[in-house]
Amino acid sequence: MKTPTFTVFRRAGLAASALLLAACSTTDHVSPDATAAELQERFGNPTVTCPLPDGGERRVWSRQPDGQFAWASIKDAEGKEGPLQQMLSDAGFAQLQGGYWPAEKIRCEFGPPAEIKEIGHGNARQVVWSYRFRHANAWDSLMNLYMGPKGDVLRRSSFIQDPRGMNSGEGNATGSSD
Repeated sequence: MKTPTFTVFRRAGLAASALLLAACSTTDHVSPDATAAELQERFGNPTVTCPLPDGGERRVWSRQPDGQFAWASIKDAEGKEGPLQQMLSDAGFAQLQGGYWPAEKIRCEFGPPAEIKEIGHGNARQVVWSYRFRHANAWDSLMNLYMGPKGDVLRRSSFIQDPRGMNSGEGNATGSSD
């Protein structure tokens, strides 16, 4: 018995829809009004917890090394949770422009990097922490944080287009901050 063409296309469309829905359910998208409890239910325990001087703690849920998001919140000494912030963003990285940024402060702010590598030789050696993120909410990018030879303090940062990104043909995302 021959299957009508319409039935074949309908079955293919239903299968594609099911795959799309499955992909959407595993996405890193989090509602802007999500709570830390919802984030913990969805992604588990925080990737990083850092004690704060007032007795509270900063909690970071990171999707690195392959995801492009890290959400952070502050839980005060009484256990009250503050709002979530998406840290791997242009606004999040903009705060690196000023102040003293040792490695531990960066880890507590953004979570662990996607990659850590060493570049250069001798006195020109640097440790580079790379974070995957969506530059301008559009381009798959890497924020590279260049640390001193011991990998202990931020010296400069720059971002590049992520060679693994899905939107690599949509534009060139490059920039730097020295």
